[in-house]
Amino acid sequence: SATERTELLAIVTRQSETLASRIDELFTLAKLSNTDYPVERISLDLVTLTEQVLELFPGTTATVDGPAHATLFADPLLLRRLLENLIRNATLHGTGDLRITIEEDPEILQLSCSNAIANTYTPEELNEWLTPFGTSDASRSSGGSGIGLSIVQQIMARHHGSVQLTSADNFFSVTCRFPRHS
Repeated sequence: SATERTELLAIVTRQSETLASRIDELFTLAKLSNTDYPVERISLDLVTLTEQVLELFPGTTATVDGPAHATLFADPLLLRRLLENLIRNATLHGTGDLRITIEEDPEILQLSCSNAIANTYTPEELNEWLTPFGTSDASRSSGGSGIGLSIVQQIMARHHGSVQLTSADNFFSVTCRFPRHS
């Protein structure tokens, strides 16, 4: 029937979109894993970019804390991808509102994304999430590819920065530290 064909087409379309997204993530991770991958750093405002990326996630309740502007020399496409991955991760796996905190000092610009989660995780489990396809439980393996945080880590490496995952009292946080001079 026409209804069944429409439903089947919708299923195939969703599956195709998911597959295309996974392929894109794998391609991005492969590119970023190459130390020769070019990073085009320009001056940008991390606060403005964060607010722009949040607009891509309608229905996500988020608070951005920090200065009105925070200038950073970074690759705008990679930084946008980092923010998209962090926000998508929070919406897929978190149970509470997202809080994004931006802090700066003369040496470091720090971006933290945090929200409530159903469980608290050990440092070993958190480190596994930074490896490609690392998922330590069923909640992390539903709806994600298992490489989003690996991409975040590679983006931070390309910017000579660091990423740290923490979990305590059913709260999860990803902290990215960008050096001001690299």
